[in-house]
Amino acid sequence: MNEFWQACVQRLEQELPPQQINAWIRPLVPLDYDEELAVLRIGAPNRFKLDWVRKNFSTRLESMASDWYSQAVQVQFELSAPAGRPIAPAA
Repeated sequence: MNEFWQACVQRLEQELPPQQINAWIRPLVPLDYDEELAVLRIGAPNRFKLDWVRKNFSTRLESMASDWYSQAVQVQFELSAPAGRPIAPAA
């Protein structure tokens, strides 16, 4: 999955200005790919980035994932903590 994500970021770097890559793509984290369900989970650091990326890049990311995995892939976005910092459980 990390190989896919690196290829995805490199491809987007060719299509988008550096400011968009740094603001929207680099903060994303590939979390998991379920081969059986063909679901790719991607983490975003906050709700604003999650909603913006879902609205503006979900179709593109699904297309790249589908090409990579040679099957239709659904991308799911979710909140994720920065590396090494767990998300506090809800009270």
